[in-house]
Amino acid sequence: MLFLINKVILVYNISSIEKGVGRSTITRGGTQMKRISENELKKKRVLFKKGTVIELIKMNDPYVDMPKGLKGVVTHVDDIGTIHTNWENGSSLGVCDEDEVWIVKKAN
Repeated sequence: MLFLINKVILVYNISSIEKGVGRSTITRGGTQMKRISENELKKKRVLFKKGTVIELIKMNDPYVDMPKGLKGVVTHVDDIGTIHTNWENGSSLGVCDEDEVWIVKKAN
């Protein structure tokens, strides 16, 4: 994930997550689910507080119309690390680790 804070680019380090350091995979009834570490989840919730304005760079979902440059307001980060957002096009699709966003304005 890629974020912009006060004109400085901050790259959210997901390489450790992909290597299994920050996440683990559990299987229930044949379905694989990813679990984020408590430390990573805490960092994400501090970075993406309710009211933070983000701008979409890339969403890795071929089935939705979420164009680059779309802005949204963060509502919350859930227990698996998805950043739930109210987008200006009316969508409330969550941002996952495979997606890229800039932080336009931090919440107070």
